[in-house]
Amino acid sequence: MKLRTWFSGVVETRTALHIGTGTVLSTATDAPVIRGADGRPLIPGSSVKGALRSASERLLRALGQRSCVVFGDDRSADPTLRCLTTDKEGRDLFFKLRSGDADLEKARNRFSPPADWGPEPWKDFGRKEERQLYLLEAKEELCRACLTWGSQFLAGRVRVPDLRLSTRAGDVAWSGVTEIRDGVGIDRDTGTAAPGIKFDLEVLPAGARFSFELVVEPDADLAVVALAVGELRQGNIPLGGRVTRGLGDVALTEFAIHEVDLARPEQLVPYLTRGTRKTYEREHADEKLEEILTRVTETRDAA
Repeated sequence: MKLRTWFSGVVETRTALHIGTGTVLSTATDAPVIRGADGRPLIPGSSVKGALRSASERLLRALGQRSCVVFGDDRSADPTLRCLTTDKEGRDLFFKLRSGDADLEKARNRFSPPADWGPEPWKDFGRKEERQLYLLEAKEELCRACLTWGSQFLAGRVRVPDLRLSTRAGDVAWSGVTEIRDGVGIDRDTGTAAPGIKFDLEVLPAGARFSFELVVEPDADLAVVALAVGELRQGNIPLGGRVTRGLGDVALTEFAIHEVDLARPEQLVPYLTRGTRKTYEREHADEKLEEILTRVTETRDAA
């Protein structure tokens, strides 16, 4: 079975939302919202993917599962809890093995290659992708979050396209109106407004609706992704900037799950020609999400 899964719905803003461009491209405000080529606001898929990843990492750790924090250096005394993404010593050793410049005895002790790799297990390691994948996946040198969302060792197996303003039937078309909000810089020593640091920013008002889709490839850990989707469903993943000031409160509505078994021609051909997918909606989508989440304590998702 090679099951590709889609989670879809509408991300609706419950408070104002600000996702900036990072540069000042407007004479009307210091911090305009990001827009697509059509001039309409959008939410970058990369921003949403990052927020979802952080949520899944947080919940995995809460469940006692192995999951790293991408930004940091894991110095855990228990090597079984380490992930190469944040284990600097192991990470450097792996890269040196790929370049042929590693201490081979140290590598043997750290990674314990299987006996069938022969007396020279690291010979041409950098050109043997199957051996690299063995260490990363079968030997679990990468944690579940990194194997799914990606790291410097492995491309992510989840894709989130940019979220664009919803054009679903019944949705009110965007009026083109945004809000400008004033702010001041805060002196961190006194906790009061810093002199001469006043700014404004552009926000989308509450009630804006964006089409959402998340694509999960067959080799991803589906239960890890489902953790994050569940958090988004419950409105627990804020998006954008100034979230500590109440901006960016969103929730996933009109939730649905879609599936196609890419290994079955009777499903693959209709999908490729007509876009046909097995779809779960309303209470059936919630039941399907619950079924996926029951597998979260497994070492690997067998979906």
